[in-house]
Amino acid sequence: MIKIGRFLAFTAISLTFAASALAASAEALLARDLGAAKIQFGQEQRLYHYFDIYREDENSTQALLNSPTGRHQLIWDRISYATSKFWAPASGSKGLFAGEGLYLAIDPSISESYGKMLIEFKVKPSTFYINLARGIYLQPDT
Repeated sequence: MIKIGRFLAFTAISLTFAASALAASAEALLARDLGAAKIQFGQEQRLYHYFDIYREDENSTQALLNSPTGRHQLIWDRISYATSKFWAPASGSKGLFAGEGLYLAIDPSISESYGKMLIEFKVKPSTFYINLARGIYLQPDT
């Protein structure tokens, strides 16, 4: 019975290390494939996101809008909601992740029609982004 317990413990530890190694190698392979499209901003950028507030006319929403803390909460709620939507499969996409998300524009007026509220993001010069203009090819081993 002790031998079986040791065997199971050894197997569990081995599987943990194997899963860790697989995750590390998968991360390295993805970094390799994305490397050509990875670009640093190089200077501070300002990016803009328009949105509408859910149930804007309700008293509770108006109370949030009337205080700096409340406005901060509305902004974080929007960012959390929009970024979580990216990981949900788009409707009709057959499991592909695309579509909704936190989209940012470099021109403050280009996406003004997407809502009445505006969030301005200041991006540090050392921040990286992925340029999708030329597309990204994932190698078969990735």
